[in-house]
Amino acid sequence: MAKIKDFTECIRKNINLSGITDRFIYNKRRILPYIKEIKRMERLTIVRLRGSIDANSLPSVNGDLRRCLDRNIFLDFKEVTHVDSSTLATLVFLLNELRKQQNKLGIINANALVDNYLEIKKIKPLIQIYKSEEEALADLM
Repeated sequence: MAKIKDFTECIRKNINLSGITDRFIYNKRRILPYIKEIKRMERLTIVRLRGSIDANSLPSVNGDLRRCLDRNIFLDFKEVTHVDSSTLATLVFLLNELRKQQNKLGIINANALVDNYLEIKKIKPLIQIYKSEEEALADLM
């Protein structure tokens, strides 16, 4: 367990936001409203989502995430208030594209809403779901 904690701390100290943040900025040089934070690490990008992720915001989310297919992507759903079937379809698409490049798609902090939706739509077994960021990072070791 100490190794996992040391590894997690090492990664946190080496987070580099330059470059990746620009991928999620729109015309007025502000981060898109559905993005709370972006963390870029050596083999991983963590995108903390917020608010409603649905058919209205999805074209932007999908386009932004497609630019990150060269690494593992973990999406933090802790502050997501709504998802719909188009969100789940995008997750499956991303999962397939990432697998082609031997990368992972994971969901961190899936709230009850997201977790139930994944279960009902029978997508839960396809996507790696983590209870915490530490658990997700440990899985990459």
